[in-house]
Amino acid sequence: MGRADRWEGPIKSGLARMQARGELSECADTAVLATALPAAVRGGMLLSQVRRSSTAHRQAVSAVIDHIESYLVR
Repeated sequence: MGRADRWEGPIKSGLARMQARGELSECADTAVLATALPAAVRGGMLLSQVRRSSTAHRQAVSAVIDHIESYLVR
């Protein structure tokens, strides 16, 4: 199991549980969202290191969290 799998599996599982409880829309693709979150974290960290600013990390993580939140059932 690679590093990505270590995070993606639990994230996907948590999102699937949210769907089962009716908290997350059924149209949300939990596999895609589970890949996007750690990708945003890692990609944002890399850009922040290169640019010597935490802005890219904050923006990337905020964007993916906003996207996940757009699937919340209200």
